[in-house]
Amino acid sequence: MSHVVYARSTGLACRLGVAALALAAAGCQANRVKPPKVLPERTEVTRIFTPEWYEVDPSEADGRFIATAQAVGATPTMSEALAVNQARQSLALTIQSRVDVLQRNFQEQIEAAGDLRLLQRFQDVNAVVASQSLRGSVVRRKETYVEPDGTYRTFVLMELDNRVVDAAYLDRLRQADELETRLRSGEAWAELERRARELREERARGGMPPMTDREIMGGSGG
Repeated sequence: MSHVVYARSTGLACRLGVAALALAAAGCQANRVKPPKVLPERTEVTRIFTPEWYEVDPSEADGRFIATAQAVGATPTMSEALAVNQARQSLALTIQSRVDVLQRNFQEQIEAAGDLRLLQRFQDVNAVVASQSLRGSVVRRKETYVEPDGTYRTFVLMELDNRVVDAAYLDRLRQADELETRLRSGEAWAELERRARELREERARGGMPPMTDREIMGGSGG
């Protein structure tokens, strides 16, 4: 009888041992299976450096106004929106500087007229051109990285063809007949017309095509 009990105990122990080994093997196998990947709003890349293109001097270069900015947000979309907004504010200051130059080019002619109503219309032109010109700005580069704390940091570079500002200024002056009559005979007006014509002709030829997302991120086009 004891032999039977011993045999049964041994058989049970063997079966339990086999089961334990099977569970352990299954556990190891489960550990080797990677969980499904959850796609973020943007491709997540651990930040290890500041993009080289971000180090450019945020000023005028090659006929373009340049502005860079960076921002941190809880999501890629939020960090990008904040960075773009900051870059636009910086670009607006650069545009305003150009408007100030244009204003000085015509100020003497307007003041010589001695017409307060004409001076007011001229001041109105200077007040609105900067905000209108900003609409022509575009994001040329952007990169979003994941910070160690799980937040997202976006770097952006925005640019604007500076002829857009001159063309907008000329357009506003032309909307006031008294201003056009007073100013169009001067060299400053002729220069504005030349730059506006260049921009118009370039756009008519197709101009510079919009950058693809890959180009904005720093890769090759296509």
